[in-house]
Amino acid sequence: MIDYTTYDDTALMRVIALEEADSQAFTIFYNRHLARVYKKMLVFLKSSDEAEEAVQEVFIRIWKRKEFLHEVHNIEAYFNTVCRNLVYDRFRKARNDKHLLEKLKAAASEHPEQAPGADAQLLVKQQWELLQRALDTLPPQRRKVFELCKVQGLSYDEVCAELGITLPTAKEHVMRAKRDIRDYLNGQGELAVSLLILLDMIHE
Repeated sequence: MIDYTTYDDTALMRVIALEEADSQAFTIFYNRHLARVYKKMLVFLKSSDEAEEAVQEVFIRIWKRKEFLHEVHNIEAYFNTVCRNLVYDRFRKARNDKHLLEKLKAAASEHPEQAPGADAQLLVKQQWELLQRALDTLPPQRRKVFELCKVQGLSYDEVCAELGITLPTAKEHVMRAKRDIRDYLNGQGELAVSLLILLDMIHE
C-alpha cells in the first residue's frame, strides 16, 4: 500500500486527480487542510457551527471537481477561491430566499381572509414549510432545476451550464415542477392560497 502521507500537496493532488477515485489520498488531503479551511470559513461566516458545515461543502466541491486538482499550482489561492465562491453562493441563496419570503408575505397580506386573526409571521412560516413539503415531492433533478432558477435566481443559461442540460430540458423541468407543486397545494386548503398566487407569479 502506498504511503500518501509522504506526498507533498502537489503530488497528492495529482494522485487524487488522475487516479481512479483514490479516497485514501483524498482523506489525507482533507485531514491536512481541514483546520486551514475551517479558519477561512470562520472569518467569512463568524459562526463556528456554520463554518463547520461549510467546511464539508468546500471539500465536497473539491471532490466533485477532483479531475482539475492537478492544475492547481497555488494551494492557498485555490482554497481562497473555493471558500469565497461558496460564501457568495450561500449569501446569494439567503438573499433570494428572503426575496421569496417577502413575495410570500405580500401575497398573504393581499388575501388576509384566508386566515383571519392569524399571526402574520406564523402564517408565513407555515406556508414556507408547506412549500418545502411540496418541493420534497418533486423528483431530484426537477427540484434542483426549479430551486436554482426560481429560488436562487440563476438564469436558465447558468443552470444549463451547471447541470449539463439543454435549455428546453431546463424549461420543461420548471414547467412540470410548477404543475406538480400546484397539484400538491390544491389539496392543502386555505393555507396554500398565497403559495398558489405566488406560483402563478413565477414565469417559466
